[in-house]
Amino acid sequence: MDTLKLIFGGILLAFGRKVFWLFVGVLGYETGFYLLQNTWHAPHGLSVFAGIALGFLAALAAIFLEKIAIGIAGFLAGAYLAIALTAHLHLEQSGFAWALALVGGLIGAALLLGVFEWTLIFLTAIIGAGMLTANLGFSNFLTVVVFLVLALAGVAFQGKFLRKK
Repeated sequence: MDTLKLIFGGILLAFGRKVFWLFVGVLGYETGFYLLQNTWHAPHGLSVFAGIALGFLAALAAIFLEKIAIGIAGFLAGAYLAIALTAHLHLEQSGFAWALALVGGLIGAALLLGVFEWTLIFLTAIIGAGMLTANLGFSNFLTVVVFLVLALAGVAFQGKFLRKK
């Protein structure tokens, strides 16, 4: 799955606004996989299957129920970023992790529904950069630097196409 994360991360980083359905599908996969793997400690194969199923349903929802999917995608992206932050800060075992995920999800949904284009660009660039830097094996500092450079490059690249529209 690491190769797929690199591929999807690169696509989201550069073209996330154009492939909204893929963005929602990837978030659905990550959510389903994370919940089964880390919350219920399900076997890896079952977690992958659940992630694929949820990702497929989320992508279909993005295609056919766009406004609802926008809110769901914003919520999932905000929650995903909050969970990633708690994991990076080693707070995932604290009682605040789920509260932070909920708050992050609500902020993400509000942002994505309110300022759709730029929020989508920002979120897809950050998620894409995160997927690309997740398993680099660099020091924390270097990983953060590479993440920030990739995220800024993704925002600039996607923003360039938005301004031309």
